[in-house]
Amino acid sequence: MRRGKEESKDRDVSVGLPGDPAPSGEKGRRDGKLPGPSPRDDEKRARGALFPRVLRFPSPSLSLALLLAFSFLAGCAPDRPESGRLESPPVFPERKLLLVFERESDFAPLANREVVVRVSAPAKVLIPAGGTAVTDENGAVEVVYGPVSRYDENALKAGDLIIDYPATLWLSMDLNEYETFEWEVDDSLSFARYADPLYRGLNREPDGEPAYLNLFLP
Repeated sequence: MRRGKEESKDRDVSVGLPGDPAPSGEKGRRDGKLPGPSPRDDEKRARGALFPRVLRFPSPSLSLALLLAFSFLAGCAPDRPESGRLESPPVFPERKLLLVFERESDFAPLANREVVVRVSAPAKVLIPAGGTAVTDENGAVEVVYGPVSRYDENALKAGDLIIDYPATLWLSMDLNEYETFEWEVDDSLSFARYADPLYRGLNREPDGEPAYLNLFLP
């Protein structure tokens, strides 16, 4: 019952006769004035005990609203790949072409003709060996070269991955002792991976099948 004793001590209501001096510490009460704050009150005020905070921030309802808002925004954001985690592009050690040589006038095959194949650097001709081949009875010859990749730097900055594998081929054929005809072929593969889901329908993979080309002699 220590608390009761303290309250009783603080509430001393003893009075004296008129003209008697006021007891120590009771001058404020005799004068009709409210007593000033005690050292104990100052200590409680410093601790925040006399004036408890009714509102606490953030309130549970506000925290829930903020959580729902951030969850909605996170769900709407595009799934962009993190730095260093881009999908690895396909590696193409070789590109195959099936070339068919024909006369333009009657579509007759240019059979058993020697063809010299060159490709733009740094790509290299793998087949035919040495860069020289002979067409078969259908005027066809197979060419295989090693492509070189070229990255789109602007796409990389946006989180997309776009790669081209361009090459230019020159094919020459001796028509007679004095005349040579040359064809120039621009070939290219393309790979694309878009980070934004809205554009993922434009993703593309290069076709690994041999490309079929008709080359006509005028």
